[in-house]
Amino acid sequence: MYTSTTRGYRMANVTATGRNIDFGTLTGLGTYTSKYVTLRLASFSGTTGNGAETSDFANISISFNNGSTWSSELRVTGNTNTRWDFSGSGTATTTYDGDNTPVSSVSPAGATGLSTMRVNLPDTCTSVKIRVTLANNTADELWIIDDLKVFGTSAPTGASTITAGGGAEPATISSLVNTLGASALNFDFTVTDDGATPATDALNTLISQIIIGQGTGNDVADWTQAIAGAQLSDGTNTLAGTVGATNITFASIPNGAGQLGRITDNGNKTYTLRVWLNSTLGGSLPTTADGLNLVFDVSNGSFSFAGSSSALAPTQSQNSGSANNAISVVATTLAFTTQPSPTTIGAGATFTTSGVVTARDANNNTDLGFNFAATVTNAGSIGMSNAPTTFASGVLTFPAGFIYNATGNGTLTVTANSLNTTSTTITVINAPYGIFSNDITDTNPSSANPYTNGQVVNSNITATGIGRGTGISAASAGNRYAASGWSTAGILTTDYFTFTLTPNSGYEIDFTDFEYTG
Repeated sequence: MYTSTTRGYRMANVTATGRNIDFGTLTGLGTYTSKYVTLRLASFSGTTGNGAETSDFANISISFNNGSTWSSELRVTGNTNTRWDFSGSGTATTTYDGDNTPVSSVSPAGATGLSTMRVNLPDTCTSVKIRVTLANNTADELWIIDDLKVFGTSAPTGASTITAGGGAEPATISSLVNTLGASALNFDFTVTDDGATPATDALNTLISQIIIGQGTGNDVADWTQAIAGAQLSDGTNTLAGTVGATNITFASIPNGAGQLGRITDNGNKTYTLRVWLNSTLGGSLPTTADGLNLVFDVSNGSFSFAGSSSALAPTQSQNSGSANNAISVVATTLAFTTQPSPTTIGAGATFTTSGVVTARDANNNTDLGFNFAATVTNAGSIGMSNAPTTFASGVLTFPAGFIYNATGNGTLTVTANSLNTTSTTITVINAPYGIFSNDITDTNPSSANPYTNGQVVNSNITATGIGRGTGISAASAGNRYAASGWSTAGILTTDYFTFTLTPNSGYEIDFTDFEYTG
């Protein structure tokens, strides 16, 4: 009933979903490599007609957070009343993948039965909690487990170091660096085997994974919105990385002789990171990326090592610098990002939608450093008032008071720093257009004298609002201006409604239509 010492654990006649046996959390694994879990397993029966079927199973689940979440990793089942004891030579093995879908093995009977279950653990784990789940369906079918163990190879005393590489991190990275071929060094660091105390051990440094994270001063929260790709190189070997929101992962680094992840005993190697940007930046970055810094960082926790590797000395870290790798957008074009409308407008009238011109690079990113003087002209050489004069942070906005002073072809051209752009065709006409209106929509407009709420007034006139004479009084009424006390004896100079429209200096009012609803 057991394989070592004097005890094992027996389980019989449990439900189809099985019964869980949870073991305590084992900590302190951070100083070990090549870690794995083993469990001895046997299938007995009380009668010759019983044994493990395919519905009977023994299962191992793993948790790295003290049982908060579990991943089912390995399962052994019977076949047709299968029985074997601890002398069985078979082993069921898997490597932890965290997908909560167990690798399943059917055990043969007898001498080749699967009497050992093994789950290989990641080198990065620092603690583990193990759950064994057993299921069978009669009292005469017995699972026996024994010798649950966790193994690992003690890591050597860390002495390898991380120092700055010999390359110069660039102050900027152009927003137009959108391919590997266009990229260059963005960050480099040197790993020295036994650099803190030479000849600490007789082992090579064998790196299996490097995760480059965001350093202090990084301005781009989600790297996937900015970075299209990344490559790590030692000058001979290269490896593509996986860009995540907050890091770049270089996984499954080969570390054989002459390969990327191997640093020979007491030797050193400089790693160079190159990145290139998305041609279409994500989120708000097309209008905000200019000047934002990408800061790349590595420290002890960034590295994973293969078995029998030298380890890093404590508190190792390097980063690319918070003043480097600022995304640089340099405008090569101007564009009307908002066209003025309407495209047919009267002389002296203001646009309903003001035009906006933006200084951009070839990927339509805004050059926030573009603060040049602007010249605004039109195709018909028409006089204009209130034209904008200067870009601010890459944007030129036409003010609400911008107008044409005569008729003709008003198609606009904006020029700044040798760049220019032209609007859609604009026709300026000498045609009637509304200069004042008020629909009077209020609960009791007559309480005001004059009433000005809701009136729309052309920028080249002033309006008093509708009012009343002293001979009449306000009358409560909704959505109209009302009065009472009108004289029936005749026309009195104090009984009237009034409003005044006054043109600004240099303008006159030529009525073509006047509508008043009483």
